[in-house]
Amino acid sequence: MTVNPTPQAQPDQADVTRLREDFLHFDSNRDGRLEYGEFARFLAVLRAGVTEQEQRLGFHEIDEDRDGTIDFAEFLDWWGDR
Repeated sequence: MTVNPTPQAQPDQADVTRLREDFLHFDSNRDGRLEYGEFARFLAVLRAGVTEQEQRLGFHEIDEDRDGTIDFAEFLDWWGDR
């Protein structure tokens, strides 16, 4: 999994709302962050077709502040690059 380096249009408010709902759905412990397992479940539901190694690499790439979790801002940045 790699993040597309080409800048994309910012998501509109409806997209942000939908993405926040998706994010919160997979944030099973309700701490406002996705841990690796939560992110892996998200990718499984999307049927992303990535290996576990690609999931881990992608997770660490998205986790820009290197705190071991993905917050909504990081998630939104990543999704906007898709």
